[in-house]
Amino acid sequence: MRRFATLVFLLLFTIPFGVSISGCSKKTAAVFCNGGDTGPVVGQVATINLQPKIFGISLNFAQIGQVGSPAAIDCKGTAVTVTGYTYATFLPNGQPDMTIADVQPTTGRLCAGTWNRNTGGGIADFTTCNPTNKSGTVYVIANGNGVSSNPLPIFIHPVVTNVTLGALSTDCVNDPATNCSPAAFITQTSTCAQTTNGNGCCAVPVPPPAAAVPATGCVSQFVTSQLAARVLAGNGTNISCQVGHLSYAPQTASVVTIDQNGVATAQQPGSTVITANIANAGSSAGFFSTCPPVSIALTASVGTGNSTSVTVNPNNVQPINAVATDTNGTILTGLSLNFESTTPTTIPAASAASVTPIFPGAAAITAVCQPPTCNPSPFNQIGLFGNGKAVTSNPVLVTAPGANSTNLYIAKDQLLLSRTRGLHAASTRKPRTPALSAKLHGHQQRRRLHLHGKLLRTHDLQRDHKQLRRSGRHRTRHRARSLA
Repeated sequence: MRRFATLVFLLLFTIPFGVSISGCSKKTAAVFCNGGDTGPVVGQVATINLQPKIFGISLNFAQIGQVGSPAAIDCKGTAVTVTGYTYATFLPNGQPDMTIADVQPTTGRLCAGTWNRNTGGGIADFTTCNPTNKSGTVYVIANGNGVSSNPLPIFIHPVVTNVTLGALSTDCVNDPATNCSPAAFITQTSTCAQTTNGNGCCAVPVPPPAAAVPATGCVSQFVTSQLAARVLAGNGTNISCQVGHLSYAPQTASVVTIDQNGVATAQQPGSTVITANIANAGSSAGFFSTCPPVSIALTASVGTGNSTSVTVNPNNVQPINAVATDTNGTILTGLSLNFESTTPTTIPAASAASVTPIFPGAAAITAVCQPPTCNPSPFNQIGLFGNGKAVTSNPVLVTAPGANSTNLYIAKDQLLLSRTRGLHAASTRKPRTPALSAKLHGHQQRRRLHLHGKLLRTHDLQRDHKQLRRSGRHRTRHRARSLA
């Protein structure tokens, strides 16, 4: 009975105490994505992204690659940490496949063939990529926290030995180019009707973006054009539609910019080598040319108009206008021109398209589009389409006047010589002519001779006077000695 009473006491005491403690605990309330009280919770994985989503990864037979790190976010777009991912490969129809491409399930390491498994002899799994020589496209999916990523395309193909830029293809059966590929552009056309010869191309070329036009010859500034390439395997087979999406990069970025779809926008005049990147490697595929200037018209602003000759006072800035036109008649902007002066000491030309005379004088100013700062070109392409050659403008004549004077200063007497009144303190201010200058010069010479003659005569008189005085004193002394 005593034991029973003790048990009842303990139950009545401990149960309320435990309830009171649990009632005091605090829990973080779940925040739902829709703002309500049900549905996905903020902070849980909602989406997993594998990049590049559309362009995918291109691999040669037996080549090893790596899937990029997945990025998990919640319903609010905030990054979420996932402790681990599992990877698998599937065919376009959703069926698992490891014969075209294989993936290491925990690391995302790719094999263009099949990974070794259970080889034995101490050889670790997923260390040897065994080629199956099967071309095709498979998709890799990463799964983490119960959420699957977007399918990442993997393009498996024979070893690429040559990539050449060229015109867009119009015959995807006999002369396919990358514009025939289902993966040609950002809007991947995976459902296009393909050719019957098994080259993996669409039956008709994929239309390029609306703003792009085929590149033929040089391209004028700011005009867009669609790049296309032909990709060949070692045996010469055209595999342009099997390698996936090519990416391009210019060697000289100032000449052209290229987006992810291969749309090139011409920038500054010049030509540059284009590198095509595929199968984790890049090679020179060709070159791109932005049309060079054929003329540079140089003028100076005079009043409300322009002129090729101008008068500028010293220490005054005179802007210079340059208008460059390319081979297609397009006016070019942003050129790096060098401005040169025939007398840079007195009238230097500034790099900012202006002239500021320092001393009186005259000069001819010209503008030069000088490689490599303007219209550059690879060495083996110099002269093609006019790239790599210097272009010089017409000259602009600049005159800097000085102060005029009709006064001639004579250092000895510090007098002014006028053409009408000879020597006096103030002269008549009239312009001097060459004849007057010669007359003044002759007058000055005569004046000098006259002054010199007066000095000589004065000197002779003084000498004679001294001699007479000495002779007079001598006769006086002689007479005194005689008397003595």
